[in-house]
Amino acid sequence: MKNLMERFGKKKLVATGVVAVLILIAGVGAYAVSQSKDTKNNQVINYRNAVSGLRDWTVEVGTKEADFMDGVKWNEKYISKVTVDDSDVNLEKEGEYTIVYTIDPKDEKEKDLTSKHKVDVVSKEKAEETSKNGDEVVTPEGVKNKEETK
Repeated sequence: MKNLMERFGKKKLVATGVVAVLILIAGVGAYAVSQSKDTKNNQVINYRNAVSGLRDWTVEVGTKEADFMDGVKWNEKYISKVTVDDSDVNLEKEGEYTIVYTIDPKDEKEKDLTSKHKVDVVSKEKAEETSKNGDEVVTPEGVKNKEETK
């Protein structure tokens, strides 16, 4: 410890310690937001585990419609609804886009949770390659290699 103080100085070590504590607190806070205690059954609920099917997507350019809620399921005991904001996705232009799922817990005291996922809009050739590799891809003809969600 003495060597560290001589090398970096007391102020720098204190500042580093404060930053480390703040990062730790922020991480614990973020974890706490995604879980809650069910006082009736005396169990801890992790709301993110009450939802399945949230995932990244590959879509062939020119596809008219992609249902990003396809395969999304949730435990209705704990979750009121799950919605998706796909307003930034342009199916007519190749590129990488982000969709945001919002998880609404039934417990009114809990904040909504969000989960961001990637949508790759790719050329017909890339979509065919993705499909041949066994990966799920949305095309104008439908979903190929549809993932089975839990």
